[in-house]
Amino acid sequence: MSSNNPPETPEPAASGTPDAPSESTTELPPAVETTDALLKFTYQELLDATKHQDDKINRLLSAIAFLTASSLALGNLNSAAGVKTRYLVAPGTVVPLALILLGAFLIGVIASVVMLINSLTTPLRFPGGTKAAMPKIEYADRTVEASPIYFTEIAGTSLQQWYAKWQKPAADIVRERRQALIRETHNLAVRTDFKYQQTKEAVAVLTFALLSLALSVVLVLGGITAQRVDAPIPLSTRLLLGLTLGGYVTLHLFATARERRQTVVERATFETGRLARVRQLARVLSPITVAAVPAVLVAMPFSATGLWAAVAIALPVVSWLVFITSLPWVAAEEQAASLAAQWRPLGDVTSLPPPVNDDAGRTAERNKANARLTNLRWIAAVIALAYLVIGVISAIQSYYWLQLLAGYGAGVILLLAALIQYTRARREQVRRWLRSTAVPPAASG
Repeated sequence: MSSNNPPETPEPAASGTPDAPSESTTELPPAVETTDALLKFTYQELLDATKHQDDKINRLLSAIAFLTASSLALGNLNSAAGVKTRYLVAPGTVVPLALILLGAFLIGVIASVVMLINSLTTPLRFPGGTKAAMPKIEYADRTVEASPIYFTEIAGTSLQQWYAKWQKPAADIVRERRQALIRETHNLAVRTDFKYQQTKEAVAVLTFALLSLALSVVLVLGGITAQRVDAPIPLSTRLLLGLTLGGYVTLHLFATARERRQTVVERATFETGRLARVRQLARVLSPITVAAVPAVLVAMPFSATGLWAAVAIALPVVSWLVFITSLPWVAAEEQAASLAAQWRPLGDVTSLPPPVNDDAGRTAERNKANARLTNLRWIAAVIALAYLVIGVISAIQSYYWLQLLAGYGAGVILLLAALIQYTRARREQVRRWLRSTAVPPAASG
């Protein structure tokens, strides 16, 4: 039996239910972080970065300790017979090559340890230097000018002064802490950057020292098994020296190439034309041919003739040609193809920022990269010419010491190239800062 009552209308949902969320439960947008929170986040990130750098330095020092102990044990093998073995390097000239190389390794280790320790501590400075101008902190207590986060300044106060400082109004302490955080974050960034740069330079020196250790291992083992003293280095030992030196240079060059081409975009090639595959093959062969130049010089005997002399003279030229072919010259078409491939639409990319379409900027970047490669090409030509001259001299004169110096010089060249690159990076950092602080030209009326 039907009712004459009108149908019930649904009552409004109770406050706080999902159907009608109240003001207290409505999702609010995330709160904007305060300046203090952002500063504390930056400070913690920089503190973690400098701690991470310290951890890497400590691991390097541990590895150096093991290498040093191993080198000393190597020198004492068979009552130091291998270290004391002297080899004929020129008519009437004999030298203990293994001992010299082992000493070079220890000197390199000492230099790298000093650099690493210097990066862990405050660098020594000459007295009387000027201190950089810094914005003044508005201290909460004018009588206690001590940062609330810097341990040295805190330790310079008495407990009573430090206690009295924190009795000041909270607003004054917050203002002081904010200004101190700004200064200390920048200080931490400078310290971390210094550690990073110094560690890279120390690693370059240590890597060169390892070359000396590797060559001394070959000579020590060869000296222990040598049948004669004061004689030329046996062919087997020379071949091992050449292979060791060539392997070192090859690994170093391959590592450098991989460091510069880490991302998938950098490893991709957009070269076109008939020489594209030739350039790709040259990039693979270049480290090998370059490493073969000093390796052959070290392996070849006194007054080499015939095949040895021909290879020692022709190899620098071949190596230079392969090297300049492998250089990653940047063309406008390849640069445009790379940019198009990176921004080719793949699904929904509306959330990505638009690409920077600055033709002038890309042209300047391309010209700068090609200018650097042009300089590198001529530097490589000078080095190749020097090795060619040494090859000619070695083919007609009994100066094995010159061959050894030329082979060992390959490691010196790689060390200098790394140090120059790091120095250039620091100079570029200064140039960018100077450009950012340059006074813009006055607008014409």
